[in-house]
Amino acid sequence: MFAEAFTSRDSPVHRCDARVRIAAALALSIAIALAHTIPAHAFGAAVALALAACAQLPLRDTLLRLAPLNCFLLLLWILVPLTPSEGPMVMVGPYSISEDGVWRVLGITLRANAIVLAVTALVATLEVVEFGRALHSLGAPPKLVTLLLFTVRYTAVLRVEYGELRRAMRVRCFKPRTNAHTLRSLGNLVGMLLVRGFERSERVLMAMKCRGYTGRVPLKPSRPMHLRDAALSVATVLCVGAVLWIERR
Repeated sequence: MFAEAFTSRDSPVHRCDARVRIAAALALSIAIALAHTIPAHAFGAAVALALAACAQLPLRDTLLRLAPLNCFLLLLWILVPLTPSEGPMVMVGPYSISEDGVWRVLGITLRANAIVLAVTALVATLEVVEFGRALHSLGAPPKLVTLLLFTVRYTAVLRVEYGELRRAMRVRCFKPRTNAHTLRSLGNLVGMLLVRGFERSERVLMAMKCRGYTGRVPLKPSRPMHLRDAALSVATVLCVGAVLWIERR
């Protein structure tokens, strides 16, 4: 989630306080998710696009992040409109298309893309340590924050270990097939990855204890709020209110 392509920018969103950004992403996501009308979904998508523009998200990386979601939504576009419903049906060649199904999938598409784009613009643009410090300031359990920081930090280490094991298997001419030997080899791969990860965790824990680790990652206190943070808070409240107002019209 925390890619350098998103965190290395210097935009108005990046300069806002992390606590305000997390709260804004949560409020917008809940408001958009609970909306049921197409106009409310479209407004939420417009807000998310405006946030993406303010955060200066790179187009290529943003589209790559949205690609898996929209691949799944493509299946809904194929299946749901063809499902019989109580609403009117439109004949398109030999197929009958449900008008209600089309509107329903359109709402899901707008809603899902708006939430992912808003969270990407507000939260994925944070540094990992900054994100953990903001969660701690917002009252998240310290153990959860510590687990999050360690998970993000050492996922890359496990990926390196996995790459080394895969290269060792390729050097020994391993080619995956549908047989018992492949299943045993993949099982050994997973087992060795767990063993190496456990050994690495013990070495990391000993190194941290030598540096005074007591079970909690020390985090600097968050900086005071600025005017731009208040502006983002007000804008979020107005956007959530607008979504609710459009929903009730």
